[in-house]
Amino acid sequence: MSGFIIMISIAALLLVSGCLIRFGKGYGLIAGYNTMSAEDKARVDTTRMGKVVSTSLFVMAVLIASGGWLYYQNLDTPGTLAILLILPVTIVTLVQSKKCVSGETTSKHKGSRIEIGLMIFVFVVIAAMGCLFYYGTRPADISLGGKSLTVSGMYGTCIDLTGAKSISLVDSLPEHLEKTNGFDWDTVKKGSFQSNTVPITLYVDTKVSKYIVADFGSSELILNCSTESATQTLYTKLKSVVS
Repeated sequence: MSGFIIMISIAALLLVSGCLIRFGKGYGLIAGYNTMSAEDKARVDTTRMGKVVSTSLFVMAVLIASGGWLYYQNLDTPGTLAILLILPVTIVTLVQSKKCVSGETTSKHKGSRIEIGLMIFVFVVIAAMGCLFYYGTRPADISLGGKSLTVSGMYGTCIDLTGAKSISLVDSLPEHLEKTNGFDWDTVKKGSFQSNTVPITLYVDTKVSKYIVADFGSSELILNCSTESATQTLYTKLKSVVS
């Protein structure tokens, strides 16, 4: 859920920015415009530029929100495609923004500051999305204190092991896993999943072919560490706690 909320938040920010530019004439929000000289600003068709930039922001907001919703619905490939569509939108915006500047600016590059500003803005958006995925794919930080297991990172939580019926070490994950509220990218799976109607909380990297399973009766917790040896060590500790 946290990844979905972050993507929706980014989309909302872009939507608000687009509205301020389009309807509030907040042209100062256009990257690169504020740093232009008064003479250069006079050559910019701000109304047209505002429409170009705000439309771009609206489209990006829709793409990011759609990508977040698709990821939330387990449709990872369409979600990725939605995010990648930001790149052609950026190219079209740069081409159209250049047409909003008449004559030669004092910088000798027609609208170059606005173009550079737009490129920096899009880079920041894409970098934010990249950081989100990087954060999601980082190994979970797992610590054990008494009968409390704490998992830090995306979809982190604190789990009371008192109700665990058994702890086992297995070589494979359950079949027919379906994400209900989590992160599932490449080999990393975190959050809430389901297998044959059994709720399962996962914190695993499938590159490591050892998994610790804590059976709570009506639900399961499955996790592993970044290496098989670390997973084995954690299993031994958990086994001593859950008898």
